[in-house]
Amino acid sequence: MTKTRTSRLISMLICVCMAVLCIQGLSFRAAALEVTQWQIGDDINLAGKWVSRDDQLDNFGSWVGDTCTVPEPSYNESWGQWLFKSVLDGYNLFITVPDGKTGSDTPTGFKIKSGAGTEVDPYQFELIYTAIAHTHNYVFSAEGDTISITCDKDGCTEPPYTASITLIPPTLTTEGGEGSPEATILCTGIDDEFVSTCDYQTVEEFVIAGQNAIVYYDGDTELEEAPTEAGDYTAEVTFNDNDVEYTATISYTIAEAESEEEPDPEPAPAPIAVTGTAKAASGGAPGLVSGTSDAIEMLTWNAKLDGSTLTWEAKDGADGFVISIRAKGAKAFKRFDRVTEKSADLSKLKAGTYTIYVRYEKDGKLAKCRQSARITITIK
Repeated sequence: MTKTRTSRLISMLICVCMAVLCIQGLSFRAAALEVTQWQIGDDINLAGKWVSRDDQLDNFGSWVGDTCTVPEPSYNESWGQWLFKSVLDGYNLFITVPDGKTGSDTPTGFKIKSGAGTEVDPYQFELIYTAIAHTHNYVFSAEGDTISITCDKDGCTEPPYTASITLIPPTLTTEGGEGSPEATILCTGIDDEFVSTCDYQTVEEFVIAGQNAIVYYDGDTELEEAPTEAGDYTAEVTFNDNDVEYTATISYTIAEAESEEEPDPEPAPAPIAVTGTAKAASGGAPGLVSGTSDAIEMLTWNAKLDGSTLTWEAKDGADGFVISIRAKGAKAFKRFDRVTEKSADLSKLKAGTYTIYVRYEKDGKLAKCRQSARITITIK
C-alpha cells in the first residue's frame, strides 16, 4: 500500500526541557523537567501557580501567565530582605536573608523553598548564592539535508553549543547493485546531555530511533519501505518543536542496471559450420555436424539447425546453458539467452552469418570461455 502525502510524514519527538519533539510513529516523549530555581537574567513563568510575595503566607496571589525576567535585586536594610522588583507578574518579590548571610552577601537568584503552588499551599522562595549550572535552551532550524540545533541562552560555552542531524543518501545507486537502499542519519554534536532530556539512555538509541523514522517518496506518494527499483526518489525526516516543523530532505536516483555483456571468449576450437535456412519452417536440408574436441572438456554436441531452432547434445547433469551470439563483423558480443533445455530459438535473427557460443552451466558455475561450443551458422 501507498498513501499520498498530506503533511510532513516523518516526525521525531524529543522533549528538551519544556519543548516537545516527535518522530512519527515512535515516541520520544520525556517527562517535562520542572524548573525550581532561577538566576538573575533567567525568564520565569509559573502560570497558574500560587506564590507568596514575601515571607508572610497571607500575602500571596495567583500567577496569571506573563513571562518575567529575574532582575538584579536590591537590598532593604530595614527589613533585612532582598527585593526582586516586578518579577511576579508585575508584583515585587521580597525574600529574607537566611541565617549565616548578611546584606553584604549578594544573591545570584532564588529557588522554591516549600509549597505545592496551590491556593492553600503556595510556593515560598529562598535566596541562592551560588551559580546554577548552565542548562541549554535548544533552538532548531533546517536547510536542505540538515537540521541544526543551537543553544541561545546567555552564558553558554564559547563557542555556544551546536549540533546537527544530517540525512545521508542510500549507498544503493544502481538497481540490482550493491549497497543499502536505506538513507541514514548522521548526528554531529548530539551528546549525552541532549539525549538525557529525552526518553533515551544513549546517543546510539536516539540515532536508531531516528533512522527507523525516515520516510521515502516516489513523487508525492509515500512508500512503505526504501525503494530498490530504478527511479527518482525523496527521503525526509521532520522534527516538530511546539508545532513548528523542521525537515531535512534529500533527493536521489537509483539508475537502471546496464545490459550485461559477455567478454569475448578465448579462442575456441575450429568452428563447426551449420548451414541452413533459420527462418523457414521447411525447405532446404538443415546442416548436421557431429564432432568432439579435447579442448571442449565439458560439452559434446551434435549441433543441428532445423528451421529456426538450434539443438545440441551435452553431458548429463547440466543445469542450463548460456547462449552468446555475435554477428559476423560486429565488435559487440552480447548475452543472447540463458536456457535450461538443449535448444535455442533463433527466429529473431536477421539474415546473415553468426557465431554462437554455448557454455555449459552446472552448480551455478559456467564452463570456461575456452570450453565454449563455437558454432557458425548462416541464415538466408
